[in-house]
Amino acid sequence: MVELWAWTPRGNGPRQISSLPISPHPFPFFSVISCVDILFSHRKVLDHRPPPGIDAPDWFLTICTRPRGFNQLCRSKIAHGIMNLLLDYHRRGLWCLHLAVLMPDHLHAILSLPGARKLESVISSWKRLTAKLLKIRWQRGFFDHRLRSEASAQQKWKYILQNPVRAGLVSQTSVWPYVLRPLARAAVGMGILTRPC
Repeated sequence: MVELWAWTPRGNGPRQISSLPISPHPFPFFSVISCVDILFSHRKVLDHRPPPGIDAPDWFLTICTRPRGFNQLCRSKIAHGIMNLLLDYHRRGLWCLHLAVLMPDHLHAILSLPGARKLESVISSWKRLTAKLLKIRWQRGFFDHRLRSEASAQQKWKYILQNPVRAGLVSQTSVWPYVLRPLARAAVGMGILTRPC
C-alpha cells in the first residue's frame, strides 16, 4: 500500500492525501512503503535460462538461509539430511551434481540439468523439500552463474572448496566434513573430466 502525505501550509504537521498521484519529486510528498517492499526492493528476478544452443550447461549456485549468520546447515543431522537429498536428486536424474559444500548459512554447488529442465523449478522444488523435511528456512531465490569455460569451472571449483578456509572454520580444505563429490572429477589444476551425466 502506498500512502501520500503532504505538509499542511499552517505547520500543523503532515496530513494524508489519497486522491493525488505519486509525485516523482520528493517534495512536498513522500510515500510510505511496506517493510517487505523496502527489504526486497533491490532484488531482481533473474532469468535462469541458458541461451539458445547451450545444452545442459554447468551452473555455479549459492543458496542462502535466513537469517544469515546463523548455523542452520552445519549441524550433523541437518547436514546428513541435506547431503542425502542432494544425492537423491542426483540419483533420480533431476540434476547432475558435481560438487556441493555446506557452510553454516549457505551452500555452494556446481551442477548441470539434464534434458529441458528449468533451473529455477528444480532448485525451488529441492528447497521446498528440504524446508519441509529438515525445517530449513531458505532465502527467496538463489544466485547462479553459468560456467562458460574450463578455466571458469576450475576457478569456481577451487573457490567452493576454499570457502570454509576463507571463513576461518578450518585451516585446510581436506578437513571440512561437509563436502559432497558424487562424481569423480579430476583435481583442480589437472582439468575437469568430461561429465558422465
